[in-house]
Amino acid sequence: MLQRCPVSSSDALTVDSLSLFQAIALQAMLSDPAVEGAGLTTPTTIWPMDRRWALDNRLYDFERRLLHAELRTVAVRPDSHPNAFMWKDDAPDGSYYLGQVSYYLYGPDEELNERSPRLLRDLNRTFREVPWPSQWHEQWRDLWDELALSCPTPPPTST
Repeated sequence: MLQRCPVSSSDALTVDSLSLFQAIALQAMLSDPAVEGAGLTTPTTIWPMDRRWALDNRLYDFERRLLHAELRTVAVRPDSHPNAFMWKDDAPDGSYYLGQVSYYLYGPDEELNERSPRLLRDLNRTFREVPWPSQWHEQWRDLWDELALSCPTPPPTST
């Protein structure tokens, strides 16, 4: 698995380098109480229904968007369950099932669990206390519209 999905390193991710979507998604994904502080996620399909990090109808789109973002933020963990990968001739073919793999955060630290605490701390501080990065001010409206349009419409109530 390590040959097909090697653990990658990069420069440290900073709040200013993230899009608003990436910042919110990482905050939600890496704050999972089951693995918080571990620098990884659990497979998103096993998250409790009331604790999903994204709407069910957008979950795979959002995961795909994070995986293929111009600034790499998350990657597939090679130690994800073997059933999360597609196999051919008794070897993984490099493909995987979204929602069934675990992800880790890009960063410079050798230990994966050392990559997320700093970024989560910085994201928490930014969301709560300090001004947003300037690019977020330009992105919030489109993200808001996208999320609002993807929310399921409740059935009409009878009077």
